[in-house]
Amino acid sequence: MKIYPGLRARNTLLDLVTYLLLSLGAIIMVLPFLWMVATSFKLPADQYTKTLIPNPATLDNFKELWQHLPFPRLLFNSLWLSILSTIWALLPSLWSGSAAETCSLPCC
Repeated sequence: MKIYPGLRARNTLLDLVTYLLLSLGAIIMVLPFLWMVATSFKLPADQYTKTLIPNPATLDNFKELWQHLPFPRLLFNSLWLSILSTIWALLPSLWSGSAAETCSLPCC
């Protein structure tokens, strides 16, 4: 297959534009997460300032969370829900696979 020089340049330019747009989209998607993480290290009085890097950085917010929230209960609830949803998703698959194995289907 013969590749023409103009087509190769056009494909390269199209790839470059595609990567630039994807990179811009990735940055836009990551910025709120970075802002959330940076805000978690700020003092409560400084949480509404427009600086990204906290000065001074503190872990007091995390200590307060551990003291006020029942983390063992929250962890148990998360594990219990994930186990039940996994079982709930596996049961129909097991039943369908068993039915397909035992029954002679005309398509197989």
